[in-house]
Amino acid sequence: MKRQTLRLLAALSPDGERCSSHARRNRGQKKWKVSMMKLLVGLATILTFAQSAFAGNTAAITYTDAASVQQIRVFARGFNQHLVVDAWDGRWQWYDLGNPLTYYSMSPDLSAITYMDAAGTQQIRVFGTVNDYSFGPYHSLIVANWDGTGWTWSDLGLPPGVSSFRRGDKLNAIEYVDDFGNQQIRVFATGDNSHLIVAAWDGSWNWYDLGVPPGTPGVYNPDAIVYTDAGEPQHLRVFVNGSDGQLYTDAWDGTSWQWFNLGSPAPTYFTPVAITYRDDESRQIRVFAGGSDGHVYTAAWDGSWSWYDLGFPPSGFRHGLVL
Repeated sequence: MKRQTLRLLAALSPDGERCSSHARRNRGQKKWKVSMMKLLVGLATILTFAQSAFAGNTAAITYTDAASVQQIRVFARGFNQHLVVDAWDGRWQWYDLGNPLTYYSMSPDLSAITYMDAAGTQQIRVFGTVNDYSFGPYHSLIVANWDGTGWTWSDLGLPPGVSSFRRGDKLNAIEYVDDFGNQQIRVFATGDNSHLIVAAWDGSWNWYDLGVPPGTPGVYNPDAIVYTDAGEPQHLRVFVNGSDGQLYTDAWDGTSWQWFNLGSPAPTYFTPVAITYRDDESRQIRVFAGGSDGHVYTAAWDGSWSWYDLGFPPSGFRHGLVL
């Protein structure tokens, strides 16, 4: 009894305050740990939400409208499986363009183009692939069409002999006016047979299977350029990763397609991106890719192909390049 009384007095004394303060600190530390755990779980949830909302390749376009206002559109797949766009016309504003038809899921990998048609109307096309259930194969190419007044959806299907698109590969759409003044659109993709396939529009849509380079099991991640030089027909070049680790290009010279092997800059390299321009003397093409060694490489065309090692940024990089 005496010991219990002494303990009680100690607890009520100034010295005893230190004991109770220590207990409170312990309780406070436990509450802090619980709060931190909740915060970390919340952050993980937010990051997971963000990744599911905007994973994959977003698509962006820019143009000057009839009022000479610069317009920017950035397209992505929303977490609700809808196509969403962030539009700039002096300020940013989000719009939900919906989900086409009755499909369950849209691939997060998109490609977009814009052009002015013969009537002077700014046209926008946003391409993606869709499936009927979560984690199912993407079995149809769809396009959201803007004709200056509103958005409509079209289902372009698949080419004969292909049952789905290769999951995880990007789409690449380009537009150009051909040698006869006709508007052309090409959407390059990879089928589940690992072939390069293209949806071509020249007033109506048609599918073509461009195959694979000789002796190569398959290709993936196409990136295309188009150009015209004086006295020459329209040129298209599609650059792809080969499943054998080589960079290939499928070249259209106005009459036929032909494959070329450009070699490899590193044991493994990531998604190629290509640009073209003309300097004072000749046509220049640059294809950029990231190597498994963390370096950025370029395959350069100035009449012949050569590889160059551009080094790496201080922190390195993990995935592909965006141009």
